[in-house]
Amino acid sequence: MSERTEGSPPRRLDRLFVGALLVEWVAAAGILWATPFLPMQDLPQHLFQAEVTRSFDDPALDWKAHFTCDARFGPYALAFLALRAITALAPVEAAVRVLLTLTLGVYVAIALAVARDDEDVASPWPLLLVVPLFFQPIFHLGFLPLVVATPIALLAAIDLRTLVARGPARRRLARHAALLGATFLGHPYAALVYAVLALLLAASHARAWRRGWPALAAGLLMLGALAAWYALTFAPVEPGQVSRAGGPWPWKDRLEFLLLPFTGMRIRSEPGWWDAALWAVAIGASIAFAARSLRGARPGSATLWLAACVAGFFLLPSWQGNYSYFNVRLGAFANVLLCVLLTRAPIPARIAPGFAAVSLALLALAGQRSIEVSRETEELVPLLAQMERNRTVFPLVLDSRTRALDPVYFYEMHQHAPFYYHVRVGGGATPALFPNSMQPVQYRPGVRMLELPLDGLGVWYLAYDYVLVRGAPRRLLDVLARNATFSASSGRWALFSRVARPIAAR
Repeated sequence: MSERTEGSPPRRLDRLFVGALLVEWVAAAGILWATPFLPMQDLPQHLFQAEVTRSFDDPALDWKAHFTCDARFGPYALAFLALRAITALAPVEAAVRVLLTLTLGVYVAIALAVARDDEDVASPWPLLLVVPLFFQPIFHLGFLPLVVATPIALLAAIDLRTLVARGPARRRLARHAALLGATFLGHPYAALVYAVLALLLAASHARAWRRGWPALAAGLLMLGALAAWYALTFAPVEPGQVSRAGGPWPWKDRLEFLLLPFTGMRIRSEPGWWDAALWAVAIGASIAFAARSLRGARPGSATLWLAACVAGFFLLPSWQGNYSYFNVRLGAFANVLLCVLLTRAPIPARIAPGFAAVSLALLALAGQRSIEVSRETEELVPLLAQMERNRTVFPLVLDSRTRALDPVYFYEMHQHAPFYYHVRVGGGATPALFPNSMQPVQYRPGVRMLELPLDGLGVWYLAYDYVLVRGAPRRLLDVLARNATFSASSGRWALFSRVARPIAAR
């Protein structure tokens, strides 16, 4: 994959392609706005963080009795800073949809940048596939800061490649500096991936170092900034915390996870055959047309980047400290780079719009999955209506799977849904806050939230105002009913309440 040389003008974009890309953006945004709940596993925790940050000084809410709030400026902060700005105008659940809609716009910007500046693009139409890839595993896992940061890091890497090819003019340097700052603030993992891609780009220009020095400088600058931040501010595993991740993923599991975006987010259960068929048509057609014209072609930087991402996906550890899915987060980068490589295929004009049809069909299937997960989450709403604000809540989610997504890789889809109490009702506390020192909201020093004993039921529920239960067996529900007050049930959820003693030990 080559880039335009210094002084060469950008390619004139096909208006039909641009129009199709914008239609896809609108369609994908429609998926984000069409349902009451987004199909994102960890999102309720991030909404909780944003809501506490927004309303921390509200005297009607008791956040300060349980938490501290420090909106830090550094890696991982971009999503929360953006939400803080948007929540000045809209509720937090609308704000996150605005943020995700803008993130979709970055995917559109990636497609436009590649189509405009990459000399190896024989047909831009495969770039339409990057929009459906927004709804890939890290989206459904709900890694909001990484969902926001991933396309920014990719756009920064693509912009750096253009800067190297066309020369470091003042305007290009200013634009890239802005992307570099956004990447650093977005997520440390995305920033690290950008640094590696920049160094690989520099290595590909080793024989022409006068041309490749901006890539080397950018990669080293990002690594230096990350190292300084890590040394000064971040402890990856907090004292007394043990990683909750499991053992290393077998190679079969890694391969299955890599294929999930192309099988309708299901592979252990019945795959999404329509998704698989559509992806097979799009990728197969691109490969068939590319095979006719790529004999003797030299691999470029995107080929190198894709190979590095796939290698890291299979070779890196599955967890790091408290953080799982460490290696497989690279799949989000690899999928977009695959679409970039497919543009090397000279797609005939008569079938090029077929990529728009395939992409819209994939978005329709993603929308159907979103509706199914949202309907399951909506079962919680009647119970939230019965709960008073500023109460302590124990989430007892024994089965958090969803029918819409793979039960092996998305087995905790509804695990964090009880956080919607704190977002929609307001106030209170929970023992389920993840121990991540990069988050703005932490437990106050000295506050102890009782955890579920490992040796049985004990009296753990006696310390909470409410217990939200999902997927509990009848035996456990009977025990709860004898020791607490049954309030209501809805779908797979049940609510128990009692007048509790204080849980904060100071």
